[in-house]
Amino acid sequence: MYITILDGLFGPMYNPAGNAMIADIVDSSKRLQAYGLLRIIHNLGIVIGPIIGGLLIARISYLILFIIAAITGFIYFFVILFFIKETKPEKQEV
Repeated sequence: MYITILDGLFGPMYNPAGNAMIADIVDSSKRLQAYGLLRIIHNLGIVIGPIIGGLLIARISYLILFIIAAITGFIYFFVILFFIKETKPEKQEV
C-alpha cells in the first residue's frame, strides 16, 4: 500500500520531462499531434492495464505478476539510460 501511495505521488513526475522532450524533437507543426498521441497511448494503458493484470492474476500468482512488472521496469530504465539521447539544446551564445 505504501508503494502505491509513493507511486501516486511521484509517478507523474515524468510528464514535464516527456512534454519537454516532445517539444525538443518534434517539429512545431506536428507537436499538437504528438502530444495527442502521447495522451491517447497513456489513456489506453490506464484502461487496458488493469484488464490485462486481472487476466494474468486469474491465471498466475500475484508474485509472478509483480516480478514481471519489476523486470519490465528495469528494462525501461536501461532502454532510457542507454538508448534515449539527451534533447536539451546546447547553450547558444547571445
